[in-house]
Amino acid sequence: MSRITIEISDELVEHLEERASSKGFGSASEYLQEIIRDDRRQAAFQRVEQLLLEGLDSGPPKELLPEDWDALRSRLASKHGQPVPPRSAVG
Repeated sequence: MSRITIEISDELVEHLEERASSKGFGSASEYLQEIIRDDRRQAAFQRVEQLLLEGLDSGPPKELLPEDWDALRSRLASKHGQPVPPRSAVG
């Protein structure tokens, strides 16, 4: 684990320690880590939401045929260095 040093006012330190204690964290450091994890989750959620909206705005819906799904599976498998699963192995 890495260590960083930050400078914050005494007032903010007091607030941080009070919040950490009231929320059941063992230290201000643990509380700050949770705040950062929450921020990462929120950023990921916003990204998914953005992608969904882009998909909705991308044009009229199109029915995908089994061949289309095969092509998508193949692209994903090659992108992630995995073998392409057979069609019967996919629900």
